[in-house]
Amino acid sequence: MAPGVGPRESPGRRIRLVDDNAEAAELRAEGVRGMGHEVMIAFDGATALEIAEDFSPAIAILDIGLPIFDGYEVAGRLRQFPGC
Repeated sequence: MAPGVGPRESPGRRIRLVDDNAEAAELRAEGVRGMGHEVMIAFDGATALEIAEDFSPAIAILDIGLPIFDGYEVAGRLRQFPGC
């Protein structure tokens, strides 16, 4: 086994992944889930904000070039939710 690869010693994190490229989002989510994390995917900023109250993540991975609300706008708005 390669150094640093093995069973997780700590519980996985809740991660919000927002990317308008569905294939890229699904591929990234699959990899992150494979590391033991729970992932919520949104394909646009508006959807990410709509479901923010139902899924409070420890980490958010945001595409900067999102349509309507770019990643910076989404990040700013997510910070307004309790626990973010």
